[in-house]
Amino acid sequence: MSSVYFLLTLYSLSKAKKRYTERDRLAEAEAYDKYLTIFSGGYKILHSEFGDDRFISRGCLSPKEDLFVTAGWSNICKIWKVPDCVLHTELKGHEDKVLSVTFHPISELGLSPNGPNIATASADFSIRLWSLNEELESQQWKLLGKHEERVNCVAFHPLGNHLASSSNDKTWRFWDIEKTKELLLQEGHEAYVHPLSFQCDGSLIATGDLNGIGKVWDLRTGKSILNLLGHVKRIISLSFLPNGYQVATGSDDNTIRVWDLRRKSTIYNIPAHRRTVSDIRFEPLEGKFMVSAAYDGVCKIWNTRDWQVAAKFSIESTKLTSASPNKDASMIITTSSDKMFKVWELNKEIAEAKND
Repeated sequence: MSSVYFLLTLYSLSKAKKRYTERDRLAEAEAYDKYLTIFSGGYKILHSEFGDDRFISRGCLSPKEDLFVTAGWSNICKIWKVPDCVLHTELKGHEDKVLSVTFHPISELGLSPNGPNIATASADFSIRLWSLNEELESQQWKLLGKHEERVNCVAFHPLGNHLASSSNDKTWRFWDIEKTKELLLQEGHEAYVHPLSFQCDGSLIATGDLNGIGKVWDLRTGKSILNLLGHVKRIISLSFLPNGYQVATGSDDNTIRVWDLRRKSTIYNIPAHRRTVSDIRFEPLEGKFMVSAAYDGVCKIWNTRDWQVAAKFSIESTKLTSASPNKDASMIITTSSDKMFKVWELNKEIAEAKND
């Protein structure tokens, strides 16, 4: 285990050095404002498709942005070609609802199709890994491991060799993918653990539970270094900002809180939605925008400089369960409780006309 911590330390230090070197290249205020005008035209639906026979739990866009995977209560995950929403293949193997799905950070970008390109978590207590090799039965790679209760969330470490999982057994666990070995079992939460997110440098992980308490952990020591206290209801969504020192959490109390790890406190408490905030995603390079989805059926794109809404769209009478933007948010794919996923695209013509 010490060799793993050493590897993680070297990786996180090199990533942190690169991040601090590049942060001086962030856009100036004028350029940033000009960038945000791309959202002024709003969004329109490009495609809409039934993604499952039952409730769709989550969705995830591949790193190459040409595949989209849905996780559903039918126990099946489906991979779709986007943006035209053509069914590519199905992942069958779980024995209960699939609650979380994610692509490997370099899937399609260097990782072999025979490798662990996709990870899923299920109410059958298991975590499974899947290839992109269609010749393998249901593209199964291997069973990574199990919790003692349903598994709520999985996330790949940025290095790609490890994975974290959270569960109703009130633990989160850290796994070696190749060896299919549990490296760390952490029992610091007193309620079901749901969302989790790795810091971009890979040295920290943040988790949230159904008591409304978030925690930040140092992966190099396995210890909790900060409690995120402030939400009055469950934490359902959570994501690190690309700057590495801020975390955003979404809750049943309808708010998004932005936490600064240096100040050890909330720096923004945003009345974001009218119902549960189910998903939070950031522009991956500089965190120029945040996308949030909620059970009020609304998806919002936020300016992260002043946390104002830059654009939004909604679907009546449904719960949005996830929102997956591409790198510049010109396309956003939403999943919802009505069994559907929708591909939205920017109205660039309207935005250009407004800015002429």
